[in-house]
This record gives sequence, C-alpha cells and structure tokens, in this order.
Amino acid sequence: MLYYSSILVEIQELWDEWLYIGMKCLKKICIFIFSLFFLYCQGESENLYTIKTVFAYPPGQPELAQSKRVPTTFAGNVYEDKDITEEIEISFVIPQELLGSGQNIAFNAGRVSDVSSFYINHFDLGGMGKKEPYETAAMRPFFKIIPDSYIRLNRPNIIRIRLYRPAGGFSLSFLDEIKVGTSQAILKDYLFHELTSISFIILYLLATVYHLFLYIKRRKDRYHIYLVFFTILVSLYWFLAGTYTRDVFFAKNVMLQRKLEHITLYLMIPAFFIFLGAFFRDRIGRTELIILAVSLVCCLLCGFGTVNLMYYVLLAWQLVFLLSVPFFTYYVYKYVSTKTTEGLYLSIGLCSLVVTSINDVLVALEILHNPKAFGFSLSLFIFGLIGVLANYFIESLSNSEKLLSKVTRLNLELIKKNIHPHFLMNSIQTAVVLNEEDPEKANELLMELADELRSTIKASEANLSSLSSEIEICKNHLRVMSLRKEKKFQLKLEGNVENIFIPPLILLTLVENGLTHGYRRKEGGYFQLTVQQGVDGVRIELFNDSEDLPQKNKHKNTSTGFRYIEARLEEAFLDDWQLKRGRVNDGYRVILTFPFASAQIANVSSPMRGI
Repeated sequence: MLYYSSILVEIQELWDEWLYIGMKCLKKICIFIFSLFFLYCQGESENLYTIKTVFAYPPGQPELAQSKRVPTTFAGNVYEDKDITEEIEISFVIPQELLGSGQNIAFNAGRVSDVSSFYINHFDLGGMGKKEPYETAAMRPFFKIIPDSYIRLNRPNIIRIRLYRPAGGFSLSFLDEIKVGTSQAILKDYLFHELTSISFIILYLLATVYHLFLYIKRRKDRYHIYLVFFTILVSLYWFLAGTYTRDVFFAKNVMLQRKLEHITLYLMIPAFFIFLGAFFRDRIGRTELIILAVSLVCCLLCGFGTVNLMYYVLLAWQLVFLLSVPFFTYYVYKYVSTKTTEGLYLSIGLCSLVVTSINDVLVALEILHNPKAFGFSLSLFIFGLIGVLANYFIESLSNSEKLLSKVTRLNLELIKKNIHPHFLMNSIQTAVVLNEEDPEKANELLMELADELRSTIKASEANLSSLSSEIEICKNHLRVMSLRKEKKFQLKLEGNVENIFIPPLILLTLVENGLTHGYRRKEGGYFQLTVQQGVDGVRIELFNDSEDLPQKNKHKNTSTGFRYIEARLEEAFLDDWQLKRGRVNDGYRVILTFPFASAQIANVSSPMRGI
C-alpha cells in the first residue's frame, strides 16, 4: 500500500511540473506564431492585386452603374426603385499589369452571398447556388483559374458577377475583398489565409485543453472552466466564419452553418463577462446574468427564426453593442482596472477590443469603410491573456511555495507549543496531585486533556475548519486550564456560526494568548465571542476581560501565535481579510473579518490560488 502511495505522490509531482512547463511553452509558442505571422505579412505580392472598388448596377443596365466599395452589402440604392433588391450585377477590370506576366490569371471573390454567376468577357466561369429551383450558397467562397483563351491582351478584361436572392433571402453582399493575380499568387494567398485561421484555432484549442486540465486539478478556481467555454466559442466562431474548410462539413446546409455562426457570436460576450467576474471578483454578478439572458434570447430567435429575423436580430445586437459601450467602459474601470499588473494589462487589451469592435460594427452597418480588425485584435487579446495568466500562474506558484513553507514551519511551532512537554508535564502533575485529593476531578482533567490533544492534531491537518468545531476545541482548552490553574474560565457565544469556515487553530491561538498574558493575577475570567454574517463575509469579535499588565510584561506583536494566524489567513483568503487587535475598556479585543468559504475546500492542502 505504501508503494502505491509513493507512486501516486510521484505522479502528482510530475503532473505539477508538466503544468508549469506547459504554460511556459504555450506562451513561447504564441510569441513564435505571431513573429512568423508578421514576418510573412510584410507586403502584398507584386503578382497579387486587391480590388477594393467595383461598379454595381441593375442587370443589363450598366449606364446606371454606381461605384461601390467591397466588402459591403449592396442595398436598394443601386436601383431607381428602392424596393427592388432581388438581383444585381457587379463588374471590375483586371489590372493590365497582370496580362504580361506569362502566367495563368486567377481570382478569389471571397465569401459571396447569395446565388452567384461569374463571367469574363461574356465567357461563363461558373457560379454557386441555383436560381430555379432556388438553392442558396450564402457566404461561400468562389475561387477560379481563368483559361488563357478567355483573356484579351489588347482590350480591357472585365469580370462580371451577377448576384441573386429571393424575397426574404440572404442579403446581397461581399464579405471579403476581391483578389486578382497569377494563379500561384492567388493559391498562395488562399492557402495562407486558411492555414493562418486553422493555426489560430489549434492554439485556441490548446489553450482550452490546458485550462480544462487546470480546472480538473483545482476545482476551486472556477474561472478556468469559464475561460474554457470562451475559447471553445471563439474557436467555433472562427471556424464557422473565418475558414473555407467549414464548407467540407456543412456542404449545402447553409442555414445550419449561418445559425451556428450567429449563435456562437452571441454567446461569446456573456462567456467572456462571466470569466472576468469569476477571475476578478470570484463570483458571477447580476451584470453577467443579464448579459447572458439577453444573449440567450438572441440565440433562440436566431435558432428558430427566418433569414430576415436573423438579420434584424444581428442588427439589433450591433446597435445594442454600440449603445452599451459606456457601460462596458465603466465595467472595465470598476472591476478589471485593479491595482494588479494583470488588471492593467487586461484593461488595455479590453480597450483595444472595444475600439476594434466599434470599428467592425460600423463597417458592417456601412457607416465606415475601414478594414475589419476585431478578429486580429481578439487573437492578440486571447494570446496576451494566456501570457498574463501564465505569469500569474508562475508568480502564484512561487508565492505559494514560500507561503506553504512559512505556514508549515509556523504550524509545527504552534503544535510544539500546544503539545509541549512542559504543557503535558504540568497537566499530568496536576492530575497526580488531584488524584490524591479528588480522583474524579483528576480523571476529568485527563479526559479533557486527551480530547484537546486529539482535536488539535486532527484540526492542524486541514486547510479550513468549521467555526463550530473550533469553538468546541476552545471550550475544551478552557476546561483543561480551569482544572489545572483552579480558576474558572468560560467562553460565551453570540451569533450564528453555521456554514462558517476558518483556518484551523487560529481561534485557539487567540484564546491561549489571552490566557497566557492576561490572567496572571486574576482568579478567572471569560471570553466573549460575537459572530456576525453579512453579504460579503464574516466578522468575528473575541473579547476577554483580561488585566492590563505593565509594559515590561507584554509580548511583542510579532509573537509566533499572531504570525501563525496571519500566515493561515493569507493562505486561505489571500489579501481579502483584516485583523485588528488592542486593549479596550476592561479587557482586550480582537476583530477578524474574512469572506465566506465553502465546505468543499475545507480539506484542500495546497494554498495556491493559481491557474
């Protein structure tokens, strides 16, 4: 049995070491990927051209052509009759510089909506979807190598695109810029876009798996599982909206793909807010629940609605997002912009997300015509967040090791103090004397002494202990000291102690400290324990009617007992606790405040609140 226990200990140590190394490696991988990305994207190939402006007009009426930017949604203002938006024709000219390259010409129209047909110089290049019977191909990319026989060397080469949608169908739009170039340059750009997107998705999934393992290892840190949900949603949204590989899986199930894309978009926001609340406040507040409820309503409308309803829900979501920017700024200032380094970095990242989000929403509403930047900004933020959490994990692990060493040492000192040979010797000698004078009283002393030693040893092994059990230990100790010193000590209780957990033996340490230094001349006394439970935590006040000793007999504030108490409080509650002590009228008072702790973590041995 001992052999298997040692193996389990070694496995646990190896697991902790690999978690530590894994986080550092993931951080370096992110830096490497972005360095490679920036080196690759130094400029556009000389054989690749981006078409940013096209001419749009009613089919067969080029005299009504209007210059339009892409990507964009082509609205009814192209027509004289603004209600007609079922069909539109778009054209642009292939750059003349490409014709003398001696290579095949190709173009990538990106994601096109809805039914589309492509032509060059009146030659049919194919298309996507069907007009009759209607078969949508919304948001599918179109990539085509143009045969050399279709190219005219001495005249302009015009590519025409005809888009169609039925009433109530998807909007007529281009979601990406149109790119024209040599087939090699187009293929390279096409593959680079896909490989970049897949690389980001893989990194998101690696971060997901890593934080899932961390949550399994330490269930107390719930923010890990919320971050897992967020990264899964980001990965899914990026796959549905930013890759071409998704067409292999969804084929002709366009509506299913579009609905899932919108649903993941709506769920990303509440998942991220819930993560922030759990990480910075250790709870999910009303704000996060309201955002989640609104997002779920949008998901239901999108999941069971028509194309038009999906469009209006998205439009409403974009407008609500713009209107909620002041609130989002206030939220970041109040809850995220803390004095910690993590809060500062996250605040800067969140501000960049807000700016790029506003830009992309305004571009989608055709108010601005800037390039969309939210996807890139989101990737930077997520990998930056992973780096921040990595540093937080490393610092927490280092601090926890120091704190654990300090707590262990102080804990041993306290146990040696409570189970000191002198303490046992004096108690046994008292029992021997009482055995001749009052055998029943001597037997009571020995029984109380055994109970105290048993309870003290058991409590010292836990991370947290119920306040009720700590009170019983203190009462037991007061009975032992009353029998030993032939003085009367008692503990009075006021308030509800249910569901309150504190570090073990700190209440006993306070009582023992009061007995040692406050009742040298008095013939007895009492300890008054007052417990108050509030919304944010617990307030404990311990008063004793001890005497005010001369200054030379007082111990320094840095005694072992109080150093032990402060170390155990820091271990259990980090910085979220207060300890005040000092003399008051007719006695000595200690006030302790700390947050609630659940029973599930009462036996957790590690003090680490890491990642």
